[in-house]
Amino acid sequence: MVKKIKYMLLVFFVTVNVSTDYFAQTDTLHILPLGNSITFGKRSKDPRPNEEKVSYRYQLYKKLNKIGFVYDFIGSEHSGSKYLPPKYDANGGFPGIKDNELANLLRTGKRVQPPNTNEQITPGPYLETYLPDLILLHIGTNGNQLPNGTSAADIEDILNLVDSVENSSGKEIYVIVAKIINRVPNETFVDELNHNIDSMVTDRISNPANPSYPDKVTIVDMQNGAGIIYAIDSMGTIGDKIIGDMNDHYHPNDKGFLKMSEVWFNAIKTLYPKPFTITQQPENFIATNNSIATFSIHVNHTKPVTFQWKRNGIPIQGETDSIYSTPLLSIQDNNTKFNCEIRSKYYVINSDTATLFVFDSTSRVSTNLIAEYNFEENEGTIINNSVDKYSDLKLKINNQYGIKWVPYGLKINSPAQILSQNAATDIYKEVIKTNEITLEAWILPSNNTQSGPARIVTFSKDELNRNITLGQEADKFEVRLRTSLTDENGNPSLFSTENTINTSLTHIVYTRKNNGKVNLYVNAKLDTTFNIGGNFTNWDSTYFLSLGNEVTGNKLWKGRFYLLSIYNRALDRLEVLHNYNVKFKGVRKLLEAPTNLTGKVIGDTSVVLTWRDNESLEDGYIIERKVNLPDSTFDVLDTLSANVIEFTDNYPKYNSSYIYRVKAYNRYSESNYSSEVIINGLDTIVNDNRTNFSFKLYQNYPNPFNPTTNIKFSLQKKSHVKLRIFNMLGEVVKTIINDEILLPGNYKKIFKSNKLPSGVYLYQII
Repeated sequence: MVKKIKYMLLVFFVTVNVSTDYFAQTDTLHILPLGNSITFGKRSKDPRPNEEKVSYRYQLYKKLNKIGFVYDFIGSEHSGSKYLPPKYDANGGFPGIKDNELANLLRTGKRVQPPNTNEQITPGPYLETYLPDLILLHIGTNGNQLPNGTSAADIEDILNLVDSVENSSGKEIYVIVAKIINRVPNETFVDELNHNIDSMVTDRISNPANPSYPDKVTIVDMQNGAGIIYAIDSMGTIGDKIIGDMNDHYHPNDKGFLKMSEVWFNAIKTLYPKPFTITQQPENFIATNNSIATFSIHVNHTKPVTFQWKRNGIPIQGETDSIYSTPLLSIQDNNTKFNCEIRSKYYVINSDTATLFVFDSTSRVSTNLIAEYNFEENEGTIINNSVDKYSDLKLKINNQYGIKWVPYGLKINSPAQILSQNAATDIYKEVIKTNEITLEAWILPSNNTQSGPARIVTFSKDELNRNITLGQEADKFEVRLRTSLTDENGNPSLFSTENTINTSLTHIVYTRKNNGKVNLYVNAKLDTTFNIGGNFTNWDSTYFLSLGNEVTGNKLWKGRFYLLSIYNRALDRLEVLHNYNVKFKGVRKLLEAPTNLTGKVIGDTSVVLTWRDNESLEDGYIIERKVNLPDSTFDVLDTLSANVIEFTDNYPKYNSSYIYRVKAYNRYSESNYSSEVIINGLDTIVNDNRTNFSFKLYQNYPNPFNPTTNIKFSLQKKSHVKLRIFNMLGEVVKTIINDEILLPGNYKKIFKSNKLPSGVYLYQII
């Protein structure tokens, strides 16, 4: 027994993301905005109801929500409920209150402020009733030009009261104190007050001799840091071009409040920075039925975080890891949405949403398909649309002399006209609904020199007016798409990269989303991306769909069509990949068979075969032979390269009559067989002493291979032979020769692996 083995290797890389082993508790940060009319939102002679007086809090609310901050506003004096949900409309400040009056309210719960001189706001001390985590303190300018008006000392009294409540409650309270905005016109006493506030707060923070050192106080410069333009614009509409951020002499308008909110927002982010960032979002996933999809998220974090996966917005019970794998999928799971919620202290962030695409492994994507031409007719002058809903979108061949039906395709050789029988109104109606489109084609260009661009497919009126065109410009694809922001010819156009086009089977897909993003895929790889804004409101419903030429017949494209599809949405890249992998019906039979096979005997023991090559798409030819006896079977003699039209069979012959046949193949398909040729007149050789053979198993070739390889061996004498293929577990996966009696000589067998997974295999002869 002689053994010969050969290894073929395929390596898979798997990324594993290990989750944290702790649980992060998300807390709600209680924010207490404190101040007078600026916090409340009231303006001079303000006719608005309280529910419209929102001040800076609405803009701050939107900014904090955008970053996933978990908080609420607490306190009394509700205002702004028209803009804020009930949880957030609390504490709009106390219009007209001075800082000494505010300090008394915080200490007692009573507001001693004209005209309500003894109003009980809370049953006990206000600051203990509404115990905050964070205070936003902006007291304003009320009375600060008077001897008993607002002063830095009074603001320090409020800070001391906060320290007292903090000590008695055991709760940590941070305060952000604002240098207040000025007046119109600017007043020097406001500058003096801000200077005193700055000095007082700085001393509490940095002076060890201060009893409050190191106080948890942050100071923000609302006067200068907010960039307030101290000019009056009573409307103050955000986005207008009128200069001025003040509503009156004392109060900001909406634009001023927006600037104030930015200062508060940045200060809060500094005090409570987000402890994590999402470094990799969940990605769309493509799967087949009865398989599993896996989604993952990667997070950089400095403090504990937890994960919660959601399916269509609903939490999936128990799925709290950074990786989520689905149960076995079915077609009904197609287009399901998944995302992950990440929680930490004070933050809840939802990841991007990933879409799951589930398809039958043998079916192409059909959602939102308007037209699909698969050229199954193989004769006649009508090309049908296989989408039943739009069956009227038939194409008619008006000039048959320029075309030729080939297996599962249509070949254009010379000027032809292939048009929709009527205006392609159904395509127009469906595409303008979404402002999205996908053009997909399986084609074989005849050359990479035709230009114009040569029209592969066009939805147009003539060479100057179109809705969309896919064309060839030498070795590049060109797409022209008409929108409200392009000209009527669809310019500026999109080009693929250089040398994209060659004379091989090509899968080309053009997608355009309603946000203007355009992708061009060649053989499932993203070749070019672009942005074409606007919409399809200027598309024309009277245009015709044409293949291989302009509607007017003056932009010929030469090549073969095997599939053309049009969708009224932009396919996802995974859908493009799926369609590429599925190919198209007839892909394994698209080659034309060789013809005119003939054979003649040379020197009594050799046979020379010749045939006609009808293809430019083949990778080569397979030669098969069998003994001309009942119940005999064909064996593969050899595999030849492309464009070969002759083969000599030099192996010794042991019968006087043989039958030969030939077929073309490439990586996608095999052609039908040629007609068979019978060869008679060969000498019968029982024992050939003219050649000395050895018992040998040769290296297979090609190696590595996909999907076939040749295994060659020699026999020294008449033998019982077994030739088997094993996997790396030692299991027999294929028996090529099963205990057959073979005579001395050289032999070659073809091993086809198209039903086996990629990997390492051994072969053995006994």
